[in-house]
Amino acid sequence: MEAYAGYHGGIRKVLHDARSHPWLLVTLTAYRTFAVLLFVEGFFFADSFMVAGFEFPLLAAFLFLCAGVCLLCACTFKKIKVFSKDEYLWFLVSCMLLGVFFLFMKAHAGMTNDMLGMVTLVLGMLLLAVGVMGTHIELGRIFGMLGMLPTLTYGIGSALATAVLTLLITLFLDEVIKWAVTFLLPVIIIMAFYLAKEDVFPDQRDLYREPTSELFIPYRFMATSIV
Repeated sequence: MEAYAGYHGGIRKVLHDARSHPWLLVTLTAYRTFAVLLFVEGFFFADSFMVAGFEFPLLAAFLFLCAGVCLLCACTFKKIKVFSKDEYLWFLVSCMLLGVFFLFMKAHAGMTNDMLGMVTLVLGMLLLAVGVMGTHIELGRIFGMLGMLPTLTYGIGSALATAVLTLLITLFLDEVIKWAVTFLLPVIIIMAFYLAKEDVFPDQRDLYREPTSELFIPYRFMATSIV
């Protein structure tokens, strides 16, 4: 009975947090759905490439680009002063939209020039990596300020919503509609995130304040993450 009561208490906690800041749940759900389409569904990076006689999925190159963006942000975090500006969010959504556009052109424009096709592919991957990982870092910032328990409850709620949305998209939508969804999701992510951070942190100085403790680079965490 105690386990049953705890189970329902956990559900009530998720529902309570979702009602408290619904835009935050929308942001995380939209971002996770976009990530599932990006990494799992596979229609973004269906091709492969050869290195020294070995074949690698194109998704592997994109993952390395994402890791490079995160490393660059980590090394220059204190030097860059644009994170607290709303224009930064529009920069991120522009990168995601342009990245999706270039990848769509590479897949469907029927390019016969190999060099042009390669440039289009690289630009799409790079812009998408910047937009996706920049948004990931901003979500990490806002959940880091909220704390562990809200992060867990929002994570559970968004995971359920993402599973339902992804199932509907993959089962009932054809490829053209999926591409349309990938163009729409970045706009939803950034608009919902803007509303969420205004709702959760009315005083933006709380969200973007300078850390008071010395920050250390987690080398062991980075090494295990790379592996």
